[in-house]
Amino acid sequence: MLRWHDERERLHAEVKRTGSVDSNAVTRAAFQVAVHRLFSPDADLQEITKFVTDVHQAFGDDVPVLETEALIRQALGEDVPTSDIDPWSEMKGKTATLLGAADFLSWTQQDVDEVLAEAETIVKKNGFNPTIASEA
Repeated sequence: MLRWHDERERLHAEVKRTGSVDSNAVTRAAFQVAVHRLFSPDADLQEITKFVTDVHQAFGDDVPVLETEALIRQALGEDVPTSDIDPWSEMKGKTATLLGAADFLSWTQQDVDEVLAEAETIVKKNGFNPTIASEA
């Protein structure tokens, strides 16, 4: 979703054809990378809440506010219960965080590519085999 429109369309068709397990793993890893670029490890709850509120205002009611806050806090190392967050809300919250990071930090295409490359490296270490951004 962070890539240009034509690329999104091509990757969307590929995911429909081959499944989405690896792309979901990349989204989860990219979320981790983005959170660590957005916040310091000791970020306070008010900073996280403001970010999620801004994302919600920018992208609408599909952003699950409480779940997204919890996922961000967990990514920063806080012991936050997230096991009750359904997979759809998890992916919406993580995707909204990625979009918010790209928008609010004014990421360039190079920034996006760096985040995706780092995420792809993480998931490959965990046994997934995503399409490498540079091969897309």
